[in-house]
Order: sequence, then structure tokens, then C-alpha cells
Amino acid sequence: MQAQFQVLAGMSQAARRGVCFFILLALQTLSAGSVYCVSPQGDDSNSGESWQEPLDSVQSALRRAGPGTQVWVADGIYQPQETRALDASLTLATSFVLTDGVQLLGGFAGYEESPAERQRFDRDNNGVVEAWEFTHETILQGSEDLGGTVLWGGQQDFLHAVLIDGFTISGGRALGFAQDGQGGGALLPGNCVLQNCLLTGNLARQGGGVALLGPSTVRNCAVVDNEVTAEGSLGCGG
Repeated sequence: MQAQFQVLAGMSQAARRGVCFFILLALQTLSAGSVYCVSPQGDDSNSGESWQEPLDSVQSALRRAGPGTQVWVADGIYQPQETRALDASLTLATSFVLTDGVQLLGGFAGYEESPAERQRFDRDNNGVVEAWEFTHETILQGSEDLGGTVLWGGQQDFLHAVLIDGFTISGGRALGFAQDGQGGGALLPGNCVLQNCLLTGNLARQGGGVALLGPSTVRNCAVVDNEVTAEGSLGCGG
């Protein structure tokens, strides 16, 4: 590093400005994070780094992702493949396991270059285009065989903020004991934002649609037609 500073010191002012500009540009590129793409037409042997080389598994993308990474998911139906043992029993469940600091985004057609290019339309013909009404619906659907909450963030607050945006979340069945019976659609610890999502057709002992275990935010979402098997104070039944 000292040698690099000596080189800069010997340059003209204009040259030093140019070098500093490219260093700053490189740092901005690194801090922006990367993007992984997921599509039903993808393959987990692909790089996942473009729509031309998408993965086909949401969980595979989440495993590869780290803080600052976005996962873009094209329209289609996706079911979780991550099996986990419930804390209070020997029962197994399947969920999409969230990753610290990752932004999980749905509603893509599979050609966009930015999340801002995702399209919406008035799906229920009520005269209003709602935040969760994406033209290209991306559905995260719970497993019919093993059950479990659809989106699972664990019990500890995330160190880096996690974002879930642009999905229909359905078919979750959180029927275990204690926290394994909370949040049929999503069970989220602190430092999460769930937005622009439709949570419907989920079942749990508490919080049929979503349950929050820590300081997280749910905004611009519809939580409708979910069920609870026992009344609880954590989360939304809908």
C-alpha cells in the first residue's frame, strides 16, 4: 500500500484524479453486490448470474447469496427443498430458508435489467392496481408432503437487513409446537422487511399468514384467507 501511495505522489494532479475515480468506481461496484436469477427454465448447474444462465431453485440462489446480494425470481411456482427438523419434535418440515442481508425479489418476466421494470396490473378488477398485483406472478408455495412455514428466517435477528418483495406466498402449514406453529406463510426474526406480497391460503397455530419474532416490518401486503387453528397474539391470521 505504501508503494501505491508513492506512485500516486509522483503523478500529476489530473492523473491522480483519474486513478482515484477508478478506485471509487470499483468500490461502488463491489458495494452494490451481485444478482442471482432464478427461472423455471433454469438449471442449478448454471452460474445464475444472468437471465441467460438462471438457476431453477430459489434455495440454491439463497445459498450462494451473501449480504448485499439480490435474488431475482421469474414468474412461476416454486416449492421449498430445504428440509429441517422442528425444534420441539422429530418432525421434518420444508421451508425456504432466508439468508442474512439478501434481497429476495419476485414478479419478474425474465428479461428485466432492474426491479423497477417489473409490471403490475389490476388482477382482481377492483379498479385499483395494488402493490402486490404483479403481471408476472411469482408463487412461493408450501410443500404438500412435509408442511412447514413457507419462508423461514430462524429465531435470531438478522445482522444485515433482509427484504422479501413481490411474491404470492401460499400453502404453508406451520402446525408444530412453540415457534414451529407460528407463521404459516412467513416466520421472520428481526431486521426483515416483507413488502408488496400477497399471503393467502396458509395455516398455522398462530399467525396464519405471517408471524414476526422481532422488530420487522410488513407493508403494502395483502394477508387474506389464511387460517389459524388456535388463537395467538403473534402475527396475522388474515
